[in-house]
Amino acid sequence: MFSDEVSTVMPAYNAGQTIRESIQSVLDQTHQRLELIVVDDGSSDDTAQIVREFGSAVRYHRQQNAGPAVARNCGIRLSRHPWVAFLDADDLWLPQKLEQQLQTARESSMSAVYTNCRNFGAIDRVDELRSLPPMPAGDIFEDLLQDNFLTLSSVMVRRDALLAAGGFLPEMTGAEDWDLWLRLAANGVGFEPMEEPLVMYRWSDNSLSKNHQQMTSMRSATVEKALQSERGRQVHWKTQQEARASATAASAWFTAASSSMDAARLYFKAVASSPWIPMHWRGLAKQLLRVVTTD
Repeated sequence: MFSDEVSTVMPAYNAGQTIRESIQSVLDQTHQRLELIVVDDGSSDDTAQIVREFGSAVRYHRQQNAGPAVARNCGIRLSRHPWVAFLDADDLWLPQKLEQQLQTARESSMSAVYTNCRNFGAIDRVDELRSLPPMPAGDIFEDLLQDNFLTLSSVMVRRDALLAAGGFLPEMTGAEDWDLWLRLAANGVGFEPMEEPLVMYRWSDNSLSKNHQQMTSMRSATVEKALQSERGRQVHWKTQQEARASATAASAWFTAASSSMDAARLYFKAVASSPWIPMHWRGLAKQLLRVVTTD
């Protein structure tokens, strides 16, 4: 029998400026058979005070600062419903998000459903929509090898599938969601997409100013880890090389916000790995042109 009860897990760390709006977007859902669990990851601002303003509508749990992966795993353990949906404390849901996701889950019989997203905030370098149709469906393991196109705040997945996969791995810092989606897909979990953007994903100045060296390493490590799995070893060699190149090119794109030279080096590495991908050549040419024109 299909159950439509959903646990929403929201990790929060010093999220006082945005969390009120994020919580309200959950409480405003047209589907009300839900619980909202906020896991405060050791905040030192007014996050706790704001969450408590909502009273019994929110289950609040505080832990010592341990990172978002640990906070989300805590939320999964505390959850009481068969479906778990994730929402970061700076993103927003449209009111019909859960209702439409549950309908899609019921009709498709998939164990995971994700939606398109609309970007907002500091979006000078990104498109308004996260994904253009068609969005990958069903067995998306090889698609995920090429790009983490699943926005965390858009995913709703069966709780038992999350537990079977082992949840988020804290050591995969910065790529823990991508790693989990790959493990779920490798375990045979089917994903059903929804082309309608039912999530608002917030970009801030910090979105492009992370530790690029660490994230470059983590993207490559995530791909290599997936390729070393039983499922990954079955992937064609050309697809494996494309996955490695795509991870490097993604790092190049983010690095370009601060250093065209470093971005050019990464694009060159991507081209050397898979020289048949035109997009990576275009990225290399663009960054080299910037280097030449700014010297």
